[in-house]
Amino acid sequence: MIPEFDQNGNLPVGFIRPTIGEFKERFVVELGGSGTRGDIFSMYLDYCKKMDYLEVAVKQWVDGSYITNKENPSDIDLVTHIDVLKANKLTELHEDYKKLSDNTHCKSQYRCDAYVIPIYPKELSDEHRIYKKSEEYWSKWFGQDRAGNPKGIVEFSFLNDDFEFGGRENGGNIYD
Repeated sequence: MIPEFDQNGNLPVGFIRPTIGEFKERFVVELGGSGTRGDIFSMYLDYCKKMDYLEVAVKQWVDGSYITNKENPSDIDLVTHIDVLKANKLTELHEDYKKLSDNTHCKSQYRCDAYVIPIYPKELSDEHRIYKKSEEYWSKWFGQDRAGNPKGIVEFSFLNDDFEFGGRENGGNIYD
């Protein structure tokens, strides 16, 4: 369940972990007067399906005006946490990964202001420290609005059924 907006039109502080169905209900259906939310959501799902198909995404934080009560946001802000060791092994899908990691491409193709955080295992201590600093940076950036008011962050997992795409379980090719 997604909590109500606070007095600033933001979600309350903390990580909110809805299903994609709950997310759609709250930010598309309930805010149905919007002329942009439905299209943005559809394009966002396309982005997530392609990212899921690559099997490198671990989790994703969603932020920006899309998760506020703003009637017509222009895009959806997100940062996807990537298993960089898996990503480095990609061969045939490498071009797709590069496109999904390119902010300019994602803005024009998916209306997503998309960034990635490479996740490194603890055994690679220097790289893992960099990952933790990146995670801290994004949680601070996403954890407040432009006026400095604290706010919540939506988090989805690619490792469970948050998105329910089925690409990992049955090998479905979402590019067809």
